[in-house]
Amino acid sequence: LLDIDECRTSQLNSGDMILQNLNDLYFLALDAVEIDYLICDVDIAKVRENSEFILDFIIQRLKNTVFESKNTPAYKEHVELGVNVVVAHAFIECIIMENPADDS
Repeated sequence: LLDIDECRTSQLNSGDMILQNLNDLYFLALDAVEIDYLICDVDIAKVRENSEFILDFIIQRLKNTVFESKNTPAYKEHVELGVNVVVAHAFIECIIMENPADDS
């Protein structure tokens, strides 16, 4: 039997892994629009200019991942809703995009 603490730790690690994957997708999107993120400060103006592309890129990659998995939900709408919720959470937590408060 799995105890409660092990279940919670497993769920937390899964959540962290999902957020890390989203962050990786964000960096791929930045690469696609040639925004350098290896320097100390990301060019927030360029991120703003390309924000629609960046979000669309991440959403499409997530959908592709879900549809290519072995556990694809029966309804496309469920995938789209789930992806939108995950991306919204990542956006709020500044996992994707830059925190505008950090703009100097």
